[in-house]
Amino acid sequence: MLTEVDHLVFGSPDLQQGIEQVQNLLGVPARYGGSHPGLGTHMALIPLGSQCYLEIIAPDPDQSAFKGERPFGLDKVDSPRLLTWVASRPGLQQYVDQVRAGGLHMLDAISLSRRTGQGQLLEWQMSFLDDIEPELMAVLPMFIDWGESPHPGSTSDGVARLERLELLHPDTVSLRPIIETLELNVTLLPASAVAIQAVIDCPKGTVVLASECGYTAGAIPLHNS
Repeated sequence: MLTEVDHLVFGSPDLQQGIEQVQNLLGVPARYGGSHPGLGTHMALIPLGSQCYLEIIAPDPDQSAFKGERPFGLDKVDSPRLLTWVASRPGLQQYVDQVRAGGLHMLDAISLSRRTGQGQLLEWQMSFLDDIEPELMAVLPMFIDWGESPHPGSTSDGVARLERLELLHPDTVSLRPIIETLELNVTLLPASAVAIQAVIDCPKGTVVLASECGYTAGAIPLHNS
């Protein structure tokens, strides 16, 4: 079983600002997805296939009492940009055990939930890699299992679709066996910059959402191709 891309995480200091940037880039409308109680965030999304979507996430002004750090380093994001990605793996805890047997450390699956903009409760499990060098971890995903909840990308109308996800890294020798153990369905490319690139087919043509991951020789911008 391959571990597929579940969703891309696009962070913004303000949700509407992030929505407008992504909509202008892809030519596809986003829909409000609801808030993440206790995490201080809310989100909108654009489906990228029947089991894949782009999540636009930002601090939630309605959670003004939130204390602590928001996920994905969102408190340090000063302009909209691609931050990271999440991989889908049904039977997540069994997968965690499999990955551990392969020599990598993953945390036990935890349960999370949110209500959609239409009031529907979504529940899922997530797990995270641990004890991996930051330079390698920068392009690796978190892992999700939606269980019995409908996938947020399941209402895709085919307007936009993720063609492939590319991981760019100067140390492909160290990264390749990790990708193989995790069974990630991605493309690994040698590069001087550490980055993730999502190649998306959409009304604006082929668009590449790309983000530096903090260990780069130079920034990689959003661009069309």
